[in-house]
Amino acid sequence: MKNRYCLLILLALIAFMPARADRFFDNGTPDRLLTFGVQVGATSSGMKADVPAYGDNATFSWKGGFTVGATVDLNVRNFFTIQPGFFYESHNYKYSLIEHNPLEQSLRTDLGNACAKTFSIPVLLSFRFNLTRNLRWNVDVGPYFQFGLGGNDEVTQIYVKSGNAEQEGAYVSNTAKRDYYGDGDWQHRSFDWGAKVGTGLCLFDHYTFNIHYQRGFRNVSANKAWSMHSKSCLVTFGYLF
Repeated sequence: MKNRYCLLILLALIAFMPARADRFFDNGTPDRLLTFGVQVGATSSGMKADVPAYGDNATFSWKGGFTVGATVDLNVRNFFTIQPGFFYESHNYKYSLIEHNPLEQSLRTDLGNACAKTFSIPVLLSFRFNLTRNLRWNVDVGPYFQFGLGGNDEVTQIYVKSGNAEQEGAYVSNTAKRDYYGDGDWQHRSFDWGAKVGTGLCLFDHYTFNIHYQRGFRNVSANKAWSMHSKSCLVTFGYLF
């Protein structure tokens, strides 16, 4: 048990051993032109939406998913890399819609869970700085291109109508699924693109931890009267070969 603690302390001292001051920004020539890596992690996704028919009665919430993929580092200089990636990602969100009709004294509520499966290609400019001899800090920015692979939208509709002396009230609830991608009012376009920014750490030139934010620039709603732009946060762990 003591040996394990000693080993952990030794690894920590190696990782955080101070680098030379002139090496924080290393403009040297890389030893390798290409570096391959893999990443796996979690996503949290949502929608920035403007749905005029519902106004303030439309609410969109974040929901979790996952991501897995591979990266290729095109090492230009020790401090600068161009990094294309190829990822399978699940992007999910929840929403609620409330429609009130004062004339009919009725209220309809839609509670939905949207789940999308996508293939994403980010192309990041990665700037890298040496914090210690074995710990590197990365700052990433660049575009991403996303292609829909499938998915569904499960929605529960609740309809309530108050009664009066002449007519009884009504209550109806049903749950149904519809395709995520398509041409319907609540379906989405299958292609999206936007910006991806983030930061991360690399330990011993192999083990990586990254946090990124993605924001879609394209209106992905199939309904031309609505505006919906995707957004997501990604936390990944990886390994560089």
